[in-house]
Amino acid sequence: TTPYGIFKKRVVSGAVTSLNSSNIPQLPTNDLRNLFSGRLSGLYQSQVGTAPGTTVTSIFMRSINSFDAATARIFVDGTERDFGDMDISEIEKITVLKDASTLAWYGLRGGNGVVLVTTKKGNPLKSYIHFDTQIGIQNAVNLIRPLNAYDYASLYNEASVNDGAAAPYNQAALAAYRDGSSPYLFPDNNYVSEYLRKVAPIQRYAFSMGGGKSSVRYFASVSYLNQQGFLKNTQTPSFDSNVGFRKLNFRGNIDFEASRYLTVSLNAGVRTENRRSPGTGLGDVMGNIYNTPPNAYPMLNEDGSLGGNSQYTKNLTGLLQQSGYISDQNRVLLATLSIRQKLDFWVPGLSFSAVGSYDGVGNYISGLTQQYSVIDQTRTPAVSYLTASPVAYRTTTYGNNALQNEFWAGFDYQKNDQGQTLVDILK
Repeated sequence: TTPYGIFKKRVVSGAVTSLNSSNIPQLPTNDLRNLFSGRLSGLYQSQVGTAPGTTVTSIFMRSINSFDAATARIFVDGTERDFGDMDISEIEKITVLKDASTLAWYGLRGGNGVVLVTTKKGNPLKSYIHFDTQIGIQNAVNLIRPLNAYDYASLYNEASVNDGAAAPYNQAALAAYRDGSSPYLFPDNNYVSEYLRKVAPIQRYAFSMGGGKSSVRYFASVSYLNQQGFLKNTQTPSFDSNVGFRKLNFRGNIDFEASRYLTVSLNAGVRTENRRSPGTGLGDVMGNIYNTPPNAYPMLNEDGSLGGNSQYTKNLTGLLQQSGYISDQNRVLLATLSIRQKLDFWVPGLSFSAVGSYDGVGNYISGLTQQYSVIDQTRTPAVSYLTASPVAYRTTTYGNNALQNEFWAGFDYQKNDQGQTLVDILK
């Protein structure tokens, strides 16, 4: 199936690879493009980002050696749009066009390959209702094991001596780091174990139904995905700053045979997305987890206040529990209306097709904001850095809103001359 008609595989000159819905792995994922790696020959995928709801996967046909290292063109039901945020229950078939067929039908941009995504349709011979539930655990492949304070200080001494400088940590300090006798003056923090967990839950629920009769066919689905991140110690009475992604998908496809010559189809998808992250951003949190020395400051002072100093003001407890959170929300509507009028009464094999599509995306960012202060109690008197502020609503901002309309129309002529000779056809 292409935007320009339906062709049998045996009459297509280029390389074609297809994957039906029955062969697509039913796995909960926030990006469908990740499910097809290794399952469609010639398909190369490059993924950037692994945080919930932020995965960006690029699809290439000939690795990055394609023309201008450009990605493949992707069509969903004949309209050029992405399919990564769709639910697996909506997909009927994935077809990859890689050679001459892509150049012939899609112009020069088709030279980098084309991916055709076909959503499900109703079956006039069978009505069905399907419900799918998946609850899983995401496992961190490798959490880097950091040095403890004693090993860090010992190696720091060794590096300083090798550079011709004096060792910054004396034996008394090393002993305190080793036995933990003075945790507020000689702290020993393991930020990885304190703020990252090895597993995180993911849930997916999908309900779909389809059926109809010869003149009217329908398919409808609704799905919900909830993916949690790997941060921990993020909950407060006012909010939870852990990374998370929630997505609700709706799909409705209707095909109506108005007459033996006229077919009208409406495919519509609605999607809501919510991406949550810490108030200062996930990158800020992860950077401090892996870049802050284990002995930089006590996470909490003896009186319960946040520890810190002039060099290290980004206390991780403060970043996760006293910096608010960001809620990035999208509202998406994708619709395609197509009409196909057979003109066999005029010219056998001739038909007229018109397709109009509407893509609307609305984005707004909200959440809570808060500021914390850190106190260096190793100095006399103690010194405070930053100014604390109470929890407040973050100013809602609107951006990345997009609207795209597309319309095309044309005539299609197909005639099967099986059994005829070239002379017969030319007559």
